[in-house]
Amino acid sequence: ANDDRAREAFANRDWQVAMVWLNKILEVHPDRAAALARRGMCHLMTNQMQKADQDFRKAIAGDESLAMSHRGLGVLAGRGGRPKEAVTHLARAIELNPEDPDALGMYPIALLKAGQIPEAETTYETARARFPKNRILVQQWLVGLRSMGRADQGLAAARTALQDLGEDAAVLHHAALCLEALGQVQEAMEYHRRSVAADPKSPSASRLQKTGTPG
Repeated sequence: ANDDRAREAFANRDWQVAMVWLNKILEVHPDRAAALARRGMCHLMTNQMQKADQDFRKAIAGDESLAMSHRGLGVLAGRGGRPKEAVTHLARAIELNPEDPDALGMYPIALLKAGQIPEAETTYETARARFPKNRILVQQWLVGLRSMGRADQGLAAARTALQDLGEDAAVLHHAALCLEALGQVQEAMEYHRRSVAADPKSPSASRLQKTGTPG
């Protein structure tokens, strides 16, 4: 019964409730790898990074084939500025679960930050082909490119993605930021306006206010 309740809360992304049931399971079975992996993800999603790291590592020690643990360690390594470690864990996560959109979305960014540019581009295109409507994948890629000083490439990727996604507020916003980085201010404002038209809550709204440009 605890297993079912934990699984249901986890599936509903109710991390605190899931943790209550997972703790009960782990009191009885302290080495159950799947429960450790799930609790690690609950810790990760509630910003308890050290506890997440401990749970993921203990889970992998018990069962190396748990994709969720490798994905979690990949996220932690990426956030901790260890891109090569992130690449290793995310590659293993995808090997174990090729249909995981989260790992597939994060892997190109990890490769980009590790300086493996051609591999990053290939994996991004592969992920896009498999998940053409995955907006998060595109957004993460645009942020990654811009942070690496590749705003021109980010802009091209945004324009391509917009053909599939339509007027997506977040992608339009990131495209505008790429244009700003390239010094193309007027066109950037046009993209900010389109972003706000698609979603009035877009962060582009504050950009327009700063410049005194009406939405």
